[in-house]
Amino acid sequence: MEQATSQSELISNFVKSIRDKSNFNSVRMQGDIYFENKYQKKNEFDLGNLMMASYDFSNGNLHDSVNRLEYIIKNEPKFNSAHHFYIQVLIKLNLGFKIEEAIQNAIKYHPEDPLFLNLFGKNLLFNGDKHKALKYLERAVQKNPYECAFWLDLSFCYFSLLNLKMAQLCLSTAEEINPKHKRCLMLKALLLQEESRYDESLDMYRKAIELYPNDKELIIDMAILYLRIGRKFEGYKLYNLVDTSKRINLYNLIDTAKINHNQNHIEKIQSLDDLNKLHISSKKPYKILIFLEQGFGDVINFYRYLPYLQKKGHSITTIAPKNSIIPLLRCTLDSGKIKFLKKIKYEDIKHFDFKTVVLNLPFILNMTDKPPPPISFNFKKLEKNKEKLIHRLKKLKEKGKVIGVSWKGNKKHLHDESRSINLSLFSKIFRNSKITFLVIDKEISNKDQSFLKKFKNVLLCNNLISDWIDTAIIVSRLDEVITVDTSLAHIAGTLNIPTKIMISKVPDWRWGIKENTTEWYKSVKLLRQKNSGDWESIINNLANKLSSKTKY
Repeated sequence: MEQATSQSELISNFVKSIRDKSNFNSVRMQGDIYFENKYQKKNEFDLGNLMMASYDFSNGNLHDSVNRLEYIIKNEPKFNSAHHFYIQVLIKLNLGFKIEEAIQNAIKYHPEDPLFLNLFGKNLLFNGDKHKALKYLERAVQKNPYECAFWLDLSFCYFSLLNLKMAQLCLSTAEEINPKHKRCLMLKALLLQEESRYDESLDMYRKAIELYPNDKELIIDMAILYLRIGRKFEGYKLYNLVDTSKRINLYNLIDTAKINHNQNHIEKIQSLDDLNKLHISSKKPYKILIFLEQGFGDVINFYRYLPYLQKKGHSITTIAPKNSIIPLLRCTLDSGKIKFLKKIKYEDIKHFDFKTVVLNLPFILNMTDKPPPPISFNFKKLEKNKEKLIHRLKKLKEKGKVIGVSWKGNKKHLHDESRSINLSLFSKIFRNSKITFLVIDKEISNKDQSFLKKFKNVLLCNNLISDWIDTAIIVSRLDEVITVDTSLAHIAGTLNIPTKIMISKVPDWRWGIKENTTEWYKSVKLLRQKNSGDWESIINNLANKLSSKTKY
């Protein structure tokens, strides 16, 4: 009896039979002949090039894989599997400018396909267009109401929009299909936190990890919960269990055009050992590659650990998720010996002894109880060639008290709905005409700009800010900052400016769930929601105190 051939074996055997892999037309014909001989049936679509694309991708020839898939889709736009694989490759490579176009093209030729509707909805969700995402995710479950993952995606979209009732309803439907689905348990844990049922949420994660041990997403979510409720040692320890290369999209940090079978940057970085406590305790100097992760605020907040590690005698090289923050980091007092990379070159990887992610450092350095002080700036370096900006700020300060404000974060943030405030409500704090309010944000919509024109004491900074250094200089001249939980909060706290951060009932983990002060920044006061979604009481209280002489 002939044994069944695995998919990887089938692809490998086919690739070995190809005479000219670079000739796409030839590969197509050879694929037709190969399958007809093997299975006695004709291919409806170009399976030859699809298998070659899969082989190219798994062997590090990423751009060859993309080019081959684009060839297939151009010639056979109704080939469903080619569209799907192409989209997955683009997502892996984080080629955002191509992903939406690819999904729309797939929907054009497969308008009723629930998978493509779902993928488009998720792409919209992760790019901040949550309401439009909802429509596509709803269409996906209408087309295929038996797919558990589709209901979970719809549930999470409702959750991100703070419609907890609908989130729970969709979750219940998903549980009827597969109650042990990993994401059923994860969403249930998140919804329990919204009700402040933190112990029950922890129990839910424990149950999930029993079913799915070593699952990256579960471990990270559970680590965040531990950190949020103040069990920092357990939280940071769990974070360290997740492989560095699974927490960072390495494709963002390399020139993917230069990856090939002989020089696979991803495999080379993955083979680099992860830094741990034993390496630090050995007191031997090492060359360490540190990945800064997540958003700009996280980078500013956690960068403080790098100079601390460097002072222990180690050579530190770091790479940020976005290069625009690097000039600001170079202006800190202890950054002189820290190297910054924009992209990782293949030939440089061998020079490092270890790699790690910055959020691992509190545990590795035995600093889980209390973080080191925030970074300090070299103002001579920071303010170099910024005389015009400094002069304008000096003139502004002569008029009286100046407060920097921000009522919104990045709309692409999955939890932006829970941390941003409607401007019409936030604007109540502008009532005191003796205070000048500076809007510290480059991206103000035309609608918001038009609304703000009625406040003579509110000034936009979008024309003053060209980079993060400008932002830091402006914030350093302020009397105070009032903001939601965004990067402005971290810059202001780092600069020791009196700052009030308005946070949701279930806030970012670093703010905890009880205190109105924070170990991260001495100058920060936390203004917490008492009830989910209730910003009005916080704003009214702030507005009243700003309008009176009462110290607040």
